[in-house]
Amino acid sequence: MSDLISKKRPALLCLLLFFLSALLFIAALLFVMAAAVKSTWLVLSLFPLLLLFVLVLFNLLLNSTALALKKNIMLPIKINRPLSGLLYGLAAFIAKVLGVKEQFERSFIALSASLLGLKKTTVKPEELLVLLPRCIQNNECKYNIVNNLENCISCGKCDVKEIREIVSPLRIKVALVTGGSQARALVDKLRPKAIIAVACERELVSGIFDVPGCEVLGIINERPEGPCINTRASVAGLKEAVDKFLTGS
Repeated sequence: MSDLISKKRPALLCLLLFFLSALLFIAALLFVMAAAVKSTWLVLSLFPLLLLFVLVLFNLLLNSTALALKKNIMLPIKINRPLSGLLYGLAAFIAKVLGVKEQFERSFIALSASLLGLKKTTVKPEELLVLLPRCIQNNECKYNIVNNLENCISCGKCDVKEIREIVSPLRIKVALVTGGSQARALVDKLRPKAIIAVACERELVSGIFDVPGCEVLGIINERPEGPCINTRASVAGLKEAVDKFLTGS
């Protein structure tokens, strides 16, 4: 199964498990409705749920076709993302049973990025927000840059210096956050149109679903010393993401 994750088709595993989850939901509903055929009220009460998952499957087919044709034929993000969210829990459970949970999370992040790339979304610098994890700061640094990156002395021991050099001249908002709650509060306050987030797989997945009306491009952090300590970011990848949002290329 893990062979399905490749540089050429990183979103394939997620799509397969999403399709499997949608079909399982629909099959289960049809089975219950058939078993309860004599109970008209139960069949009628389950029918809207069946229609919902038919819509979920249709949305999934649209996303897959969009990727295949490399055309933006997707439903609006405020509809698309919640529909995908209905499948994520079961798909993640199946991935865990198969022993590919981390690969599935990475595949979902890749799928989100691929779909975003088809939209060629363009925003102004002031409409873009870059979120960095607290653990990207060197753990020996004595300066508090969580609330103000200007406190960074640019020593170069972590990636903050290079990231500031990318975003500061463009006046792009950037912040270090200690977790999902602080990130959500910041998004609610600033109301960006697009977000570039650097974090681990679990935090990125959670963050993508937390802001269904906002475009989010996730960049998985690098953890050479293990999780949550002296993590790194692909500075080149972040610069590329910034350029894409500002130019729509």
